[in-house]
Amino acid sequence: MYLICQSGLRSYIASRILEGNGYETYNFSGGFRFYDTVVNDRALIERAYACGMDY
Repeated sequence: MYLICQSGLRSYIASRILEGNGYETYNFSGGFRFYDTVVNDRALIERAYACGMDY
């Protein structure tokens, strides 16, 4: 079972409870907020390279 929430804390707690009851779980550490940050930062970097900026 894959679990995700906004910040990662609730899905972590839920995964621990479910694992304690015999379920196999996978928690997305950092949640949607972390995923959104990574995706947006990557898009900014790709646009900078497309404009000829080299960091």
